[in-house]
Amino acid sequence: MDLQQTTKPANAAAEQALLKLLETIDPSQQLRDIKSALQALPGDQEFNQLRADLKDLRALISNGGKSHKSTVWKIVDTDDVEELFLCGTVVAGSCQHTNGDGTFNRALLGYVLDPKYRMTAVKNGNGITVARQMLRLLWDDCNPQSPHAVLQLERYYERAGTPAGAKDALLEAAKAKARQLGVPLVTAESIEKMADKLEIYPNPLQSLASVVPYEYVDALHGIQSESYTLHQPYSVPLC
Repeated sequence: MDLQQTTKPANAAAEQALLKLLETIDPSQQLRDIKSALQALPGDQEFNQLRADLKDLRALISNGGKSHKSTVWKIVDTDDVEELFLCGTVVAGSCQHTNGDGTFNRALLGYVLDPKYRMTAVKNGNGITVARQMLRLLWDDCNPQSPHAVLQLERYYERAGTPAGAKDALLEAAKAKARQLGVPLVTAESIEKMADKLEIYPNPLQSLASVVPYEYVDALHGIQSESYTLHQPYSVPLC
């Protein structure tokens, strides 16, 4: 999720004005403006998410597209409790940051406690996550004679300095997971390198009622509770 709106309309307007300004000025000026914005933010908890997003943006601009120095990279597929709980803290731009706005990050425990979630991630030689995507099992019961699970690949997130190719590597990991499970793979976001091969998945996909009260679903642009439906995602070829 990109920079989030705060609880007051005036805050949202100020955020949009800042983003518009950042599109038109050089990086050094961007960094100065971000510094000024951080200094001007009140210490209230409601500004935690905007503060975290500005710091992430500062890191991305400061990095200037340089990759991490690590020469060792590892792809992991995990449901480790700590990894899932910190999935929004270790990358840039996620509203599931542990120090973010409780309006959004109250959904963090959905990743931890709901068994339909796993995470694929790229880690550097020190074991630090530099990019990640969530995997979610959904249910297709449009044909009562052959209901089946479907694996959904959620939005890609990374931190400053992530190596080129990380997103492609996580896509391949998701395809491998779907093949292992023997289920289709879908995503709500178009995949540029596969644009000519993507077709709309024909059936609505259900998330069945969960033990957790809230989940954050990027594909639906917000927090969901209990059961929900994903319509018309892209079907990802597994070969």
